[in-house]
Amino acid sequence: QKSLTDLGLDYLDLYLMHFPVAYKRGDNFFPFNSKGQAETLDIHFMDTWKVMEKLVDAGLVKAIGVSNFNISQMEEVLTNGRIKPAVNQVESHPYLTCNRMLEFCTGKGIVMTAYCPLGAPGDVANHNLAVLEDPELKKIGEKHGKTPAQVCLRWQVQRGVVVIPKSLRASKMVENSQIFDFELSEDDMSAINSLDRGAN
Repeated sequence: QKSLTDLGLDYLDLYLMHFPVAYKRGDNFFPFNSKGQAETLDIHFMDTWKVMEKLVDAGLVKAIGVSNFNISQMEEVLTNGRIKPAVNQVESHPYLTCNRMLEFCTGKGIVMTAYCPLGAPGDVANHNLAVLEDPELKKIGEKHGKTPAQVCLRWQVQRGVVVIPKSLRASKMVENSQIFDFELSEDDMSAINSLDRGAN
């Protein structure tokens, strides 16, 4: 109810459980103790899911989904829940293709949404992984007259993945939307799939 009030809405189209772990309640959404450890509660994600199902029953939410769930956690929700998740939102980009998750979601009629589809912000600093500097992505981009970012987004869309790229610059937002006037070949798709490093 607080979310609806804060947003000035009567209902939400989609409501996601952000993580399969319950954080300590309060105004701090990601509470950590003095040792830098997350402060969590002993609440199973299925307890949260069952409450979310009641939100659908009450008409406060049209669809519910999850984020950062692995396949076994998804199977548990499908087995023990009444309502199938509409979405599983996961980090996915050419260095983290999540092909098994995509295959699982597609087979179950669940939409996979990719956050950080251009690579995670800390990847370069923490792991020296600069997705948008990858020579293969640059080569494919040059062939199509597109940027590596546009190639990454088009690759996801052609795989049937919803993308939510983040940008603060209007020019990048426009660039990110200009991905529907070209198509990647099977060779392009295979080349991008081969970049997977399981890196997140």
